[in-house]
Amino acid sequence: MSTITLGTNTYTAISVPAAPGFSEIAVTMQDAVAVVSSPFVPSQSQTQIWPGADSWAMQVTLPKMTRSLSAQWQAFMAALRGQANVLQLGDPLGLNPQGKASGAPIASSCVGSLALAAAGSGYTSAPAVSFSGGGGAGAAATAIISGGAVTGLTLTNPGSAYTSAPAITLSGGAGAGAAVTAQLSNAVSASRLNTRGWTPGVYGLLLPGDYLQIGHRLYMAVDQVNSDANGNAQFFVWPSLRETPADGAIVSLVNCQGVFRLAANKRTWHTSNDQLAQISFSLTEVR
Repeated sequence: MSTITLGTNTYTAISVPAAPGFSEIAVTMQDAVAVVSSPFVPSQSQTQIWPGADSWAMQVTLPKMTRSLSAQWQAFMAALRGQANVLQLGDPLGLNPQGKASGAPIASSCVGSLALAAAGSGYTSAPAVSFSGGGGAGAAATAIISGGAVTGLTLTNPGSAYTSAPAITLSGGAGAGAAVTAQLSNAVSASRLNTRGWTPGVYGLLLPGDYLQIGHRLYMAVDQVNSDANGNAQFFVWPSLRETPADGAIVSLVNCQGVFRLAANKRTWHTSNDQLAQISFSLTEVR
Protein backbone atom coordinates (compact mmCIF):
# COMPACT_ATOMS: atom_id res chain seq x y z
CA MET A 1 0.00 0.00 0.00
CA SER A 2 1.34 3.42 -0.97
CA THR A 3 0.09 6.90 -1.91
CA ILE A 4 -0.07 8.42 -5.38
CA THR A 5 -0.65 12.09 -6.15
CA LEU A 6 -2.28 13.07 -9.44
CA GLY A 7 -2.71 16.80 -9.86
CA THR A 8 -4.17 18.03 -6.57
CA ASN A 9 -5.60 14.65 -5.51
CA THR A 10 -3.88 11.98 -3.44
CA TYR A 11 -4.92 8.31 -3.59
CA THR A 12 -4.10 5.13 -1.73
CA ALA A 13 -2.61 2.60 -4.15
CA ILE A 14 -3.13 -1.11 -3.49
CA SER A 15 -0.47 -3.56 -4.69
CA VAL A 16 -1.67 -6.09 -7.28
CA PRO A 17 -1.09 -9.73 -6.21
CA ALA A 18 1.88 -11.31 -7.97
CA ALA A 19 0.19 -14.65 -8.77
CA PRO A 20 -1.39 -16.00 -10.78
CA GLY A 21 -0.78 -14.01 -13.92
CA PHE A 22 -3.71 -12.62 -15.85
CA SER A 23 -5.34 -14.92 -18.36
CA GLU A 24 -6.49 -11.88 -20.33
CA ILE A 25 -6.45 -8.10 -20.22
CA ALA A 26 -8.66 -6.21 -22.66
CA VAL A 27 -7.34 -2.66 -23.11
CA THR A 28 -9.83 -0.05 -24.27
CA MET A 29 -9.16 3.43 -25.67
CA GLN A 30 -12.07 5.83 -25.23
CA ASP A 31 -12.50 9.21 -26.95
CA ALA A 32 -15.30 11.72 -26.54
CA VAL A 33 -16.35 12.62 -30.09
CA ALA A 34 -19.73 13.90 -31.24
CA VAL A 35 -20.80 13.65 -34.88
CA VAL A 36 -23.85 15.60 -36.01
CA SER A 37 -25.20 14.90 -39.49
CA SER A 38 -27.49 17.23 -41.37
CA PRO A 39 -31.03 15.79 -41.66
CA PHE A 40 -31.37 17.59 -44.97
CA VAL A 41 -27.98 16.80 -46.53
CA PRO A 42 -26.82 13.44 -45.14
CA SER A 43 -23.38 13.82 -46.70
CA GLN A 44 -22.71 16.90 -44.56
CA SER A 45 -21.71 16.50 -40.92
CA GLN A 46 -19.79 18.21 -38.15
CA THR A 47 -17.37 16.46 -35.83
CA GLN A 48 -16.45 17.79 -32.38
CA ILE A 49 -13.64 16.31 -30.30
CA TRP A 50 -13.57 17.13 -26.59
CA PRO A 51 -9.88 17.68 -25.71
CA GLY A 52 -8.81 15.92 -22.55
CA ALA A 53 -11.83 13.62 -22.41
CA ASP A 54 -9.94 10.61 -23.82
CA SER A 55 -9.10 7.83 -21.37
CA TRP A 56 -7.96 4.25 -20.82
CA ALA A 57 -10.12 1.39 -19.57
CA MET A 58 -9.32 -2.27 -18.91
CA GLN A 59 -11.16 -5.53 -18.41
CA VAL A 60 -9.07 -7.97 -16.37
CA THR A 61 -9.74 -11.71 -16.32
CA LEU A 62 -7.89 -14.15 -14.05
CA PRO A 63 -7.61 -17.91 -14.53
CA LYS A 64 -9.45 -20.28 -12.26
CA MET A 65 -7.72 -20.38 -8.90
CA THR A 66 -7.51 -22.50 -5.80
CA ARG A 67 -8.66 -21.11 -2.49
CA SER A 68 -5.16 -20.04 -1.42
CA LEU A 69 -4.65 -17.95 -4.55
CA SER A 70 -8.17 -16.59 -4.90
CA ALA A 71 -8.14 -15.40 -1.29
CA GLN A 72 -5.29 -13.00 -2.12
CA TRP A 73 -7.29 -11.48 -4.97
CA GLN A 74 -10.46 -11.30 -2.90
CA ALA A 75 -8.53 -9.44 -0.20
CA PHE A 76 -7.07 -7.16 -2.89
CA MET A 77 -10.55 -6.27 -4.16
CA ALA A 78 -11.69 -5.67 -0.59
CA ALA A 79 -8.71 -3.34 0.00
CA LEU A 80 -9.68 -1.30 -3.06
CA ARG A 81 -12.80 -0.22 -1.09
CA GLY A 82 -14.82 -0.03 -4.27
CA GLN A 83 -13.76 3.01 -6.28
CA ALA A 84 -12.04 4.71 -3.34
CA ASN A 85 -8.53 3.31 -3.80
CA VAL A 86 -6.45 2.74 -6.93
CA LEU A 87 -4.01 0.34 -8.55
CA GLN A 88 -1.25 0.62 -11.16
CA LEU A 89 -1.42 -1.51 -14.28
CA GLY A 90 -0.12 -1.61 -17.83
CA ASP A 91 -0.35 -3.69 -20.99
CA PRO A 92 1.58 -6.97 -20.43
CA LEU A 93 2.50 -7.05 -24.13
CA GLY A 94 4.02 -3.58 -23.98
CA LEU A 95 6.61 -3.98 -21.24
CA ASN A 96 9.44 -2.87 -23.56
CA PRO A 97 9.47 -0.49 -26.53
CA GLN A 98 9.66 -1.89 -30.06
CA GLY A 99 11.92 0.97 -31.12
CA LYS A 100 15.62 1.34 -30.39
CA ALA A 101 15.14 3.76 -27.52
CA SER A 102 18.36 5.20 -26.16
CA GLY A 103 19.39 8.12 -24.01
CA ALA A 104 17.68 9.48 -20.91
CA PRO A 105 14.55 11.24 -22.22
CA ILE A 106 12.84 13.90 -20.14
CA ALA A 107 9.93 16.27 -20.72
CA SER A 108 10.98 19.59 -22.21
CA SER A 109 8.94 22.63 -21.28
CA CYS A 110 9.72 24.83 -24.23
CA VAL A 111 8.03 27.39 -26.44
CA GLY A 112 5.56 25.41 -28.49
CA SER A 113 4.01 28.08 -30.69
CA LEU A 114 3.86 31.80 -31.38
CA ALA A 115 0.74 33.88 -31.99
CA LEU A 116 0.76 37.19 -33.85
CA ALA A 117 -1.34 39.58 -31.75
CA ALA A 118 -0.72 42.69 -33.89
CA ALA A 119 0.92 43.10 -37.31
CA GLY A 120 2.16 46.64 -36.83
CA SER A 121 3.16 48.85 -39.77
CA GLY A 122 6.04 50.68 -41.39
CA TYR A 123 8.49 47.81 -41.39
CA THR A 124 11.12 47.93 -44.12
CA SER A 125 13.02 44.91 -42.84
CA ALA A 126 12.25 42.07 -40.48
CA PRO A 127 12.48 43.16 -36.83
CA ALA A 128 14.65 41.21 -34.41
CA VAL A 129 12.78 38.87 -32.07
CA SER A 130 13.92 38.45 -28.46
CA PHE A 131 12.55 36.39 -25.56
CA SER A 132 12.75 37.28 -21.86
CA GLY A 133 11.50 35.84 -18.60
CA GLY A 134 9.59 32.62 -18.14
CA GLY A 135 12.37 30.91 -16.21
CA GLY A 136 13.93 29.27 -19.27
CA ALA A 137 16.41 30.12 -21.98
CA GLY A 138 17.34 29.50 -25.58
CA ALA A 139 14.12 30.33 -27.46
CA ALA A 140 14.66 32.08 -30.78
CA ALA A 141 12.50 33.11 -33.72
CA THR A 142 12.58 35.16 -36.89
CA ALA A 143 9.92 37.54 -38.15
CA ILE A 144 8.37 37.57 -41.61
CA ILE A 145 7.18 40.84 -43.13
CA SER A 146 5.04 41.72 -46.10
CA GLY A 147 3.66 45.10 -47.13
CA GLY A 148 5.31 46.80 -44.19
CA ALA A 149 3.64 44.56 -41.60
CA VAL A 150 4.71 41.50 -39.67
CA THR A 151 2.75 38.61 -41.14
CA GLY A 152 4.20 35.67 -39.27
CA LEU A 153 7.06 34.23 -37.26
CA THR A 154 9.24 31.15 -37.55
CA LEU A 155 10.27 29.46 -34.31
CA THR A 156 13.89 28.46 -34.88
CA ASN A 157 14.66 27.23 -31.35
CA PRO A 158 12.00 26.31 -28.75
CA GLY A 159 14.44 26.72 -25.86
CA SER A 160 13.99 24.74 -22.64
CA ALA A 161 13.21 24.85 -18.90
CA TYR A 162 10.42 27.44 -19.20
CA THR A 163 7.95 27.49 -16.31
CA SER A 164 5.76 30.22 -17.82
CA ALA A 165 5.40 31.79 -21.24
CA PRO A 166 8.25 34.25 -21.94
CA ALA A 167 7.62 37.81 -23.07
CA ILE A 168 8.51 38.58 -26.70
CA THR A 169 9.93 41.87 -27.95
CA LEU A 170 10.21 42.90 -31.62
CA SER A 171 12.77 45.62 -32.26
CA GLY A 172 14.23 47.37 -35.29
CA GLY A 173 13.05 47.12 -38.86
CA ALA A 174 11.97 50.79 -38.89
CA GLY A 175 8.37 49.90 -38.02
CA ALA A 176 6.28 49.72 -34.87
CA GLY A 177 3.22 48.16 -33.32
CA ALA A 178 3.81 44.46 -33.93
CA ALA A 179 3.11 42.21 -30.96
CA VAL A 180 3.60 38.49 -30.44
CA THR A 181 2.70 36.08 -27.63
CA ALA A 182 4.23 32.70 -26.83
CA GLN A 183 2.50 29.50 -25.78
CA LEU A 184 4.39 26.77 -23.98
CA SER A 185 4.46 23.18 -25.15
CA ASN A 186 3.12 20.19 -23.18
CA ALA A 187 -0.01 22.04 -22.07
CA VAL A 188 -2.87 20.18 -20.38
CA SER A 189 -5.03 18.37 -22.99
CA ALA A 190 -2.32 18.74 -25.65
CA SER A 191 -1.64 15.70 -27.80
CA ARG A 192 1.93 16.61 -28.75
CA LEU A 193 4.79 15.96 -26.33
CA ASN A 194 8.13 17.77 -26.41
CA THR A 195 11.12 15.89 -25.02
CA ARG A 196 14.90 16.08 -24.87
CA GLY A 197 17.74 13.90 -23.62
CA TRP A 198 17.55 11.21 -26.31
CA THR A 199 20.62 9.98 -28.10
CA PRO A 200 21.04 12.56 -30.89
CA GLY A 201 20.17 11.71 -34.47
CA VAL A 202 18.45 8.35 -33.94
CA TYR A 203 15.66 7.23 -36.28
CA GLY A 204 12.96 5.03 -34.70
CA LEU A 205 13.58 5.59 -30.98
CA LEU A 206 9.96 4.63 -30.44
CA LEU A 207 7.60 3.02 -32.92
CA PRO A 208 3.86 3.68 -33.17
CA GLY A 209 2.12 1.85 -30.33
CA ASP A 210 5.04 1.98 -27.89
CA TYR A 211 4.13 2.98 -24.34
CA LEU A 212 5.67 5.68 -22.20
CA GLN A 213 5.03 6.89 -18.67
CA ILE A 214 5.42 10.36 -17.17
CA GLY A 215 4.89 10.48 -13.44
CA HIS A 216 2.04 8.04 -12.92
CA ARG A 217 0.42 8.68 -16.32
CA LEU A 218 0.35 6.11 -19.13
CA TYR A 219 0.67 7.27 -22.75
CA MET A 220 1.17 5.69 -26.15
CA ALA A 221 3.33 7.06 -28.96
CA VAL A 222 1.05 7.62 -31.95
CA ASP A 223 3.80 8.16 -34.49
CA GLN A 224 7.44 7.18 -34.87
CA VAL A 225 9.83 9.07 -32.62
CA ASN A 226 13.08 10.37 -34.10
CA SER A 227 15.61 12.60 -32.35
CA ASP A 228 17.26 15.62 -33.93
CA ALA A 229 20.94 16.52 -33.78
CA ASN A 230 20.48 17.90 -30.26
CA GLY A 231 18.62 14.90 -28.87
CA ASN A 232 15.22 16.59 -28.97
CA ALA A 233 12.04 14.84 -30.13
CA GLN A 234 8.49 16.08 -30.57
CA PHE A 235 5.73 13.53 -31.16
CA PHE A 236 2.04 12.83 -30.74
CA VAL A 237 0.78 10.79 -27.80
CA TRP A 238 -2.52 9.27 -26.74
CA PRO A 239 -4.35 10.08 -24.52
CA SER A 240 -3.89 13.83 -24.30
CA LEU A 241 -1.64 15.15 -21.54
CA ARG A 242 -3.30 14.92 -18.13
CA GLU A 243 -1.11 17.54 -16.50
CA THR A 244 1.66 19.76 -17.79
CA PRO A 245 4.76 17.71 -16.99
CA ALA A 246 7.46 19.60 -15.14
CA ASP A 247 10.47 20.48 -17.21
CA GLY A 248 12.91 17.62 -16.69
CA ALA A 249 10.25 15.07 -15.71
CA ILE A 250 11.51 11.56 -16.51
CA VAL A 251 9.95 9.80 -19.51
CA SER A 252 9.91 6.09 -18.60
CA LEU A 253 9.83 3.52 -21.40
CA VAL A 254 9.93 0.14 -19.62
CA ASN A 255 7.06 -1.52 -17.72
CA CYS A 256 4.88 1.56 -18.20
CA GLN A 257 1.75 1.73 -16.08
CA GLY A 258 -1.21 4.00 -15.49
CA VAL A 259 -3.42 4.53 -12.46
CA PHE A 260 -6.81 2.84 -12.47
CA ARG A 261 -9.80 2.33 -10.20
CA LEU A 262 -12.67 -0.12 -10.32
CA ALA A 263 -15.35 0.85 -12.81
CA ALA A 264 -18.00 0.12 -10.19
CA ASN A 265 -18.14 -0.33 -6.43
CA LYS A 266 -19.61 -3.82 -6.71
CA ARG A 267 -17.16 -6.75 -6.90
CA THR A 268 -18.11 -10.36 -7.68
CA TRP A 269 -16.29 -13.69 -7.98
CA HIS A 270 -17.55 -17.13 -8.96
CA THR A 271 -16.86 -20.50 -7.33
CA SER A 272 -17.55 -23.63 -9.37
CA ASN A 273 -18.18 -27.25 -8.43
CA ASP A 274 -14.52 -28.05 -9.00
CA GLN A 275 -13.71 -25.86 -5.98
CA LEU A 276 -11.98 -23.26 -8.10
CA ALA A 277 -12.73 -19.53 -8.08
CA GLN A 278 -12.71 -17.23 -11.08
CA ILE A 279 -12.43 -13.45 -10.88
CA SER A 280 -12.76 -10.66 -13.43
CA PHE A 281 -13.18 -6.93 -12.99
CA SER A 282 -13.38 -3.71 -15.02
CA LEU A 283 -11.13 -0.69 -14.53
CA THR A 284 -11.23 2.96 -15.58
CA GLU A 285 -8.36 5.40 -15.67
CA VAL A 286 -8.14 7.82 -12.76
CA ARG A 287 -8.38 11.34 -14.21
